[in-house]
Amino acid sequence: MGCKRGNQCELALSWLRGNNQNIQIWAMSATIGNIEEAASSILGLSYKQPKIIKSNIVKSIEIKSVIPDKIGTFPWSGHLGIKSHKSLIKEIDKSKSTLIFTNTRNQSERWFQCLRYFNPEMEDNIALHHGSLDKEDRKLVEEGVKEGSIKWVVCTSSLDLGVDFQPVDQIVQIGSAKNIGRLIQRAGRSAHKPGGISKILFMPTNALELLEVSAMRRLINKGITEKINIPELSYDVLLQHLVTLACGPGFDPNIEKERIKNCLSYRNLKDEDWNWCLDFLEYGGRCLKAYPKYKKIEKNYEFNNKNNFKYIVKDKTLIRIHKFNIGTITSDKSVIVKYIKGKSLGSLEENFASKLKIGDTFFFAGKMLEFIKIRDNILYVKKSSQKSSMIPAWIGGQMVISDLLSKNIRKEISLTNELFSFKGICE
Repeated sequence: MGCKRGNQCELALSWLRGNNQNIQIWAMSATIGNIEEAASSILGLSYKQPKIIKSNIVKSIEIKSVIPDKIGTFPWSGHLGIKSHKSLIKEIDKSKSTLIFTNTRNQSERWFQCLRYFNPEMEDNIALHHGSLDKEDRKLVEEGVKEGSIKWVVCTSSLDLGVDFQPVDQIVQIGSAKNIGRLIQRAGRSAHKPGGISKILFMPTNALELLEVSAMRRLINKGITEKINIPELSYDVLLQHLVTLACGPGFDPNIEKERIKNCLSYRNLKDEDWNWCLDFLEYGGRCLKAYPKYKKIEKNYEFNNKNNFKYIVKDKTLIRIHKFNIGTITSDKSVIVKYIKGKSLGSLEENFASKLKIGDTFFFAGKMLEFIKIRDNILYVKKSSQKSSMIPAWIGGQMVISDLLSKNIRKEISLTNELFSFKGICE
């Protein structure tokens, strides 16, 4: 809901509602703060009385911070926390199933390498899970957690949503989750039952994150969670949606405009902006009208009636290109990573792959790999015994602190100042 994927979902649902008035729509969330607004987003503005089902069960969450042995060497900002790995290993029970959450794929690769190196006895019981790994390998990890053959999984958000398996015994968060809802979601992977107490072990990567987790504790104890801000009037998503409809049965601009204006995020759509969108797709707008490739849709008149038409896409090449590129997740072009004999390992961004030279070694998918060649968008590798510190980085590697958490960190700093001032007066 808080990103353009939510806008795309709203538009898709508006089309479904327009074609089936009796459709039933259900939405679920464990962490959202503005439920009524979410209901309007999912059901549309014309639906005035959504049924909201909410439990009165209070979910208890306990957060324990791992403090480094030598606090004086603790950095004030940045870092991945790997230097403090010994403090974390002391706290984790090796016999219990554990999800070790990191915020980025690069960080998960580094922590997996670190934990496996310093715990050789866990070689067959530790696994890596993130969105750039091969789908089949991710499934094997999920099955291993269910069966109990895998005890530790170093993972990203790929395991905090949409994956069905039994509750695990321990949850570890490496670095601040930057968002209350995200932390609650991850903590809920343990003691996943009514009345259960979810426990999460927090491993700060710098001193500031100790203030962040302190602020999170106070918010969770008060039952306060994030309100999701909905992006409004995302014209790029709207343009994509219209082309999608035109690639299929086509769309009547008058009917579709009313459906779209019934969406919460497009309720303020003006007629002049709607007409600009249609002009841009049909003619390329003012700037691109001289280039035929930007003329995507065209009018298809029914029975030669000039007042009754739908917009469609006739060019099969345009339809194929659109289907291959549909979506709202921004990323660099990717290449598939394969062993020279054929097994796929996952995908890397083209920017990283372009910098590799034949013979270079890098760490990916929990393995040390040597670059052989790249052909037809496939990067061929083989296992290597050489050591390398090179690990891929992906776009989106930085996470921002949410508005709610940011405000409460300021309160936490003020409270800390007051405590130090009071201590000075007493002395």
